[in-house]
Amino acid sequence: MEDVYFERIAGVGVRKDDAGPRMPEGAVPQPQGKPVLAMALDNDVPTTDLDAVPGPVPGAMAEPVADGPQVECDENGFPVSPLRDQEDLWFVQAAALYKPIVRGVGVARASGLLLILSGVLTMLAAAPAQSMGGLGAGLVVLLLGIMDRAAASDLAKAKRSAPLRLAFHQLVIFGLIAGSCWMSMNAVHEEAAMAMEQAVAADHLTDSEMQQVQLVTAVLPSIIDAWFGIVIGVFALIHGGLAVFFASRGGRIKRFHAELPPWVSDIVKTVAAPR
Repeated sequence: MEDVYFERIAGVGVRKDDAGPRMPEGAVPQPQGKPVLAMALDNDVPTTDLDAVPGPVPGAMAEPVADGPQVECDENGFPVSPLRDQEDLWFVQAAALYKPIVRGVGVARASGLLLILSGVLTMLAAAPAQSMGGLGAGLVVLLLGIMDRAAASDLAKAKRSAPLRLAFHQLVIFGLIAGSCWMSMNAVHEEAAMAMEQAVAADHLTDSEMQQVQLVTAVLPSIIDAWFGIVIGVFALIHGGLAVFFASRGGRIKRFHAELPPWVSDIVKTVAAPR
């Protein structure tokens, strides 16, 4: 029974009166003898019989053959750079030109963050006293900090307008600080003059008390002037130096665009720009 089952699967049947298997209808009779594959594998068969091995069937899909240039790799297995020597030098030069711009981006972002914090603290300090001048100054400083952060992003993209904007922001901050100091100095002078007038108008002050009032009203404004003068000088060095630093990034950006092909500068800005 098992022989009949496998014969039905193979498409042949066995007759009791036949010596061999029955062929399916429409099949072409094959010559008797060893199969071609068996002949090819038989060591006793001459090599000329291997020519009888059938070739590929017409219309059949052939196996894909690897085609295209081979990629050259280094000793570590990484592909060798396809760039020419001149292109390699462009990227080296681009890295040297872009590094000062990146340094300016870091300084601009830190300055912007500091201005934002200073503006918020100024408004919080001025709110209880309901000082409109303090609230206004704090708001201006806060807006300048936000604009500094935006200009830093433009500087990372090597935009030509970013350095001058950053330098202008520093000058505005210094102007606010110097103006605040000047108003404070004038207020001290006015208060000293009023105190002196009140002391002169008073009849109950002795000569020693009058001398003390004159000394205080003369010395205190000078001390305040010296203090605010130092403050103005320190902030002039800080913000003036930052303004010069940011303005100098403009020349770096000009060289970055002038000495490099556009495709090289675009790749460097995309890959090396601070996030």
